[in-house]
Amino acid sequence: MLRISSRFCCAGSLLAVVLAPATSADLLDPVSQERFVSGSAYAENYSTSESDSDSDSATASDFGLFNEARSATAEITDAYSSGGGWQNSVITSVGIDAAGSSFANAEAYDWDTWSDASGRSKCSVVFDVDVQCDFVLDVYLAAYDDGFVSVTFNGPAGAVVWIDEPYNNEVTTVETGTLDPGEHTLTLDATSSAYGDPFTYGYGFSEYDIQLSLTSAGCPADITGDEQVNIDDIFAVLGLWGNCPAPCPPYCTGDLTEDCTVNIDDIFAILGQWGPCE
Repeated sequence: MLRISSRFCCAGSLLAVVLAPATSADLLDPVSQERFVSGSAYAENYSTSESDSDSDSATASDFGLFNEARSATAEITDAYSSGGGWQNSVITSVGIDAAGSSFANAEAYDWDTWSDASGRSKCSVVFDVDVQCDFVLDVYLAAYDDGFVSVTFNGPAGAVVWIDEPYNNEVTTVETGTLDPGEHTLTLDATSSAYGDPFTYGYGFSEYDIQLSLTSAGCPADITGDEQVNIDDIFAVLGLWGNCPAPCPPYCTGDLTEDCTVNIDDIFAILGQWGPCE
């Protein structure tokens, strides 16, 4: 069995910590999901019956990393359209990180031509929380022209966070609170649509970038949420090692000392809270 021995010095004393593989409880237990990207496009000439269409999509097959982009293009004489979506999302035992966008544009130049297009990026995750925990939801949303984006976060008692972002605007916000045990759903949805004819040029764009982080309520050093501060939490911190994503604050999971870095100081914070949560 592989064992890794690390030694940390503080105030002239030597502390030896022996790390061995361990099994940790999850704060976030995924139940179901709807993560996908898609695009569609169409162009037509009324008089000649010339037309073109296209569509494409990709869907997450499991709870692992989903990093996909899809687009569609339609083109005929004097008309063109395209639409698509992109997403990079990951579900962990202590949170969800997701970024995605959608676009659409459509144009036509002859009296008898028209086109339309759409794009979408949706990330919806249903998960269970077994113990009460605190959350930080770092949100960036933007939508322009015929683009629309929203984030909804629902729990057993109803809406926790609900942000619908109107056209031609962007928002950056940090939401915090406490989640009770039970089933929760986080949904991010970016859609775009466009219609084009000789009088209209259609365009839409929308995007989201969010980080949801969970920590055990009342026991910050219990990273894994098993109501114990133990070796599992040291392994969890080692897996999160490094600088917190910008902007910081909000502080990332594992940054117990709130210095925007997961480092040796956070290991010492865990050791200082060692034992059962009270």
